[in-house]
Amino acid sequence: MKRVLVIQMKRIGDVVLTAPALASLRRAVPGVEVTVVLAGACGELGPLLPCGEGALVWRSGGLNAGLMGRVAGGRWDAVLDFTGNDRSALLSVVSGARRRVCWEKFAGTWWRRRAWNERCGASVRELHTIDFHQALVRELVPEAEAAGDAGHLRKPEGVPEGLVSGDYVLLHPGTARAEKFWPAASWVEVLRHVRERHGMEVVVTGGAGVEEREQIREMAASGVAFTDLSGKLDLRGLAAVAAGSRLAVTVDTGVMHLAASWGRPQVALFGPTNPWHWGPRHGMARVLWGAEGSGLAEPRHRGVAMASLPAGRVCGAVDDLLRGPGGQPTLGEAGRVE
Repeated sequence: MKRVLVIQMKRIGDVVLTAPALASLRRAVPGVEVTVVLAGACGELGPLLPCGEGALVWRSGGLNAGLMGRVAGGRWDAVLDFTGNDRSALLSVVSGARRRVCWEKFAGTWWRRRAWNERCGASVRELHTIDFHQALVRELVPEAEAAGDAGHLRKPEGVPEGLVSGDYVLLHPGTARAEKFWPAASWVEVLRHVRERHGMEVVVTGGAGVEEREQIREMAASGVAFTDLSGKLDLRGLAAVAAGSRLAVTVDTGVMHLAASWGRPQVALFGPTNPWHWGPRHGMARVLWGAEGSGLAEPRHRGVAMASLPAGRVCGAVDDLLRGPGGQPTLGEAGRVE
């Protein structure tokens, strides 16, 4: 097996959580050439992934004839389809690869069953997403060993000059799903706590969404100083800010996964989504579940409202990670859910 095409056309977090699987594949098959198909803006993450041949990018709203031609002429030995939809099934067939691997759970139509001639029976309900991805690699290469959660994504070059410098705490309130937003008043309380208790610079990042912009406006209206980089960064720049942060506080979103991929100290806020499947598991992570006393997450744990997570618990987790000998974060129990 010399050439493998990997199709991962989902969102930022899914792309980041595929990196350990790619590292596992390359360790199990030394010298293998791996090319990844990404979608839209996620193409900016291609150079950061552990794949020797870079990335191809699927652009929305077009025929993608050039991409189709490169896939058709690639002489692939195998395809690993981490996307599992009709579009990725088409690319799998166009590749002409002898082995085309996806999960059984996505092969619900005659077309997809034909597109993928090898299927993995791993259960997404029972596994963290990183482990679910690595199971697909083992379907192709049974001897492949898990590569660990962090340390596989290349760090981007420094934060764009003039935007931020020195030690800073990153706050990222934004998310693509409305139910994952934490109240703006709670973000203001954390912002004030970091500035007044720890005297540290705070950087706020975000996108152009209406609710996201409104939260950041409320943070600015509090009168507490912070550096607002929302709307000023591309995805690579956002990754650089996450990689350079002293501490990141985020909801369950792509920036959370970027920070986790480099093992950055972080506080990850969960409510409707389940940290069993998505949460960071490294020792510098504090994963806070929405409701007080909800206990450890389980594979079928029911979601709770983000508003049920009090800001005081988040401030306590921030204190835990910012204190320690010489100002260094303290090492806690890996991936614990508080």
